[in-house]
Amino acid sequence: MSVLIATWNNGAELCACLESLRQAGYPKDRVELVVFDNGSSDDTARRVRECRAKLETEGWRRLCFERSPRNLGAFGGRAEAARLLDPEAELILSLDDDVEVDPDALAVLVAAMADPRVGVVGARIVYHDAPGEVASAAGYLNRWLGTFS
Repeated sequence: MSVLIATWNNGAELCACLESLRQAGYPKDRVELVVFDNGSSDDTARRVRECRAKLETEGWRRLCFERSPRNLGAFGGRAEAARLLDPEAELILSLDDDVEVDPDALAVLVAAMADPRVGVVGARIVYHDAPGEVASAAGYLNRWLGTFS
């Protein structure tokens, strides 16, 4: 499984996102984590370095942290992050930098994909302070064209 996160000027929330992935009950040696800093001008780069230091000792399959010198826009940043994924990645979870995943989220999504009738799965995205309220629907990442919609 590959997890892709693009970020911009959102270091505190990104670190909370990464911490939730650290706590996820899914084997880290089966997870590629790609974080793309989309030209942040605040302290995001420093915060990412601090979070990366924790992650590097935990046996993740692959960690990739890249930084753009300029902001490429929301979709441009996500497309650039997608280019950094392992070309052999079979399952890709694209997260916003302010998302915190439930401890069983990765396992549930992977299990859903095991059904041969399923081609795409996505999480139900809710507000942290109002978990009964859906925040958004799923998006579509075309890895071959580098587009997200």
